[in-house]
Amino acid sequence: MRKRDFIPIVAVLLVLPGAAHAQDGFLFGSPKAQITLRAGPVLHRAGGDLFGFFRDELTLGRGDFSAPAIGGELAIAVHDRVDVTLGASWANVEMSSEFEDWVDEGPTDSEDDDLPIAQMTALRTIPLTASVRYYLMSRGTGISELAWVPSRWTPYVGAGGGFTWYRLRQNGDFVDTEDLTIFTADFESSGRATTFHVLGGVDHWLTPKFGLNLEGRYSFGSAPPGGDYEGWDEVDLSGFQLGVGLALRW
Repeated sequence: MRKRDFIPIVAVLLVLPGAAHAQDGFLFGSPKAQITLRAGPVLHRAGGDLFGFFRDELTLGRGDFSAPAIGGELAIAVHDRVDVTLGASWANVEMSSEFEDWVDEGPTDSEDDDLPIAQMTALRTIPLTASVRYYLMSRGTGISELAWVPSRWTPYVGAGGGFTWYRLRQNGDFVDTEDLTIFTADFESSGRATTFHVLGGVDHWLTPKFGLNLEGRYSFGSAPPGGDYEGWDEVDLSGFQLGVGLALRW
């Protein structure tokens, strides 16, 4: 063997063991898919006339509509820096409230004077979304055609849309604004709306295949109320969602 042929062979032999150890399965190319599971809060904007009525008349504020959420996402790499994703999540919050300016006076000379007029409000949302996300940095570096070394940090931005199913329910005691009587009722509205979102996040890879994920997204959208809330303008489904989770790629 001539000396000039020997040197490239030695170089490859020296590189391959380290590359193989770093890749742990990515010897011949970058990963093609990723699954991410997240959990975190959804901060519903609670805008519009219906939620505005809740905030003005009941002891509810915007912060009361913050809901814990869980979700998952499947990403398919279509380019070195571009993924197409499909995701779904579930969020639910229940909160107790009272009328701000009204109390139940009860019968005359009764011990039940000035009791609060209380009710329970619940909001559930289930978004099903598709997104495109762009990685701001290279996700890894190829070593000739034999190995791919991943980057430890991979920040990204993106946007997308989808459908959000919701269920809004209130049960308890209420005030009839016409004759000021107090009545017990169970109100409910459910439906679906088209929503859009923008997002940003980062993956931190602990190993070539397993890592941590942090993502924030803001969704825009509203649905026409139905059922017992028909006649109001909208059920606001906009809000900010923050998720922390685990990522697995292959």
